[in-house]
Amino acid sequence: MSGRYVAFDVETPNFANDRISAIGVAVVEDGQIVREFAALVNPETHFDRFNVELTGITPERVAGEPTFAALWPVLEPLLGSGCLAAHNAPFDLAVLSRCLRAYGIRWRARVPYVCTCRLSRRVLPQLPNHKLSTVCAHLGIPLDHHRAGSDARACGEILRYCLGSGADVDGARRTYDLAARRTLPGRPAPSGKLVRDGIPALIESAGGSCRWETVSGDRYLRLLDEKLAEELAEFRESHTLEELADLQEVLLAAAAARGWTPEDVERARAEKAARRGGFAGGVFLRDGGT
Repeated sequence: MSGRYVAFDVETPNFANDRISAIGVAVVEDGQIVREFAALVNPETHFDRFNVELTGITPERVAGEPTFAALWPVLEPLLGSGCLAAHNAPFDLAVLSRCLRAYGIRWRARVPYVCTCRLSRRVLPQLPNHKLSTVCAHLGIPLDHHRAGSDARACGEILRYCLGSGADVDGARRTYDLAARRTLPGRPAPSGKLVRDGIPALIESAGGSCRWETVSGDRYLRLLDEKLAEELAEFRESHTLEELADLQEVLLAAAAARGWTPEDVERARAEKAARRGGFAGGVFLRDGGT
């Protein structure tokens, strides 16, 4: 159980996901959690009601807290000290990337990471889903969900369990391109045909359902249930976002893994549609194939 992993979790103030309102870090070294850090962060931007209800973090709570830029001298040595880990890691990494860009902070172009959601699917395939709350309940890990420090420690504990189980954690490492905000492909890019045919097949194999629809002249794959979110998250990690389709941002891909109920997702989707325009019902993937 050698190696150093840095489990982290971020909470965000709104659906832009380019600022952080809280961050937690748990360092795992030689199979043990050796250091923890958690802080509220003043995001210097507006809060959406949904995020406030989800995290309990209000503008008033963070008014006197340090900004991300002020915390970076503390965070950088921690985040840079090992392989990053997060539960549904592409979400947290994308937020980190956007936040670095928003503050003009130059860091590494690429970082190694492991996703404990992905790992737990391999180690605990019998679970009904692999949300952080579900995995923690199964393993008896205490969790105060959507509190960054608790979520980061829980991620670290899941990682410890996977390491202890003999899972090939090093083999599950991926590389995240912070500039492009995507996981670098670990296999050849799929053809347009795979995008068109492969995703529906994946959904159906997972017991889900979908159908093609035309909206404003564009062809979309409408997902008729929430089960896809977790399965698609793993499928996405192996391909670029452009190759797969437009996922209506990270929110919908991350929803199930972050413990949101279908009602939470529907409310968030409706709020976003009302604010920015978009689809108020269903989850859509645009056909990016040729």
